[in-house]
Amino acid sequence: MPLPDQAQRIAIGSRIHELACLADTKAGQDVLAEAYRGSQRPRCLCATGGVEMYVGRRGTTYYLARMPGSGMLHDAVCPSVE
Repeated sequence: MPLPDQAQRIAIGSRIHELACLADTKAGQDVLAEAYRGSQRPRCLCATGGVEMYVGRRGTTYYLARMPGSGMLHDAVCPSVE
């Protein structure tokens, strides 16, 4: 189980990223844009095997969101549980 102070990690393809870097950097936004256009779903690594998420877009900003109804699949301390 991750500790609350650990960064949320997201797998996209064969690479693992910290959520903050995806959301807050140009390089991270480029990774999310590519995932948005592609067919691979990002996976939150808070639980064994990961939990599928999706990439959304508001204007020119890309973001990660949990799949509807998947909150209970995330670890209890994961920010995506809520």
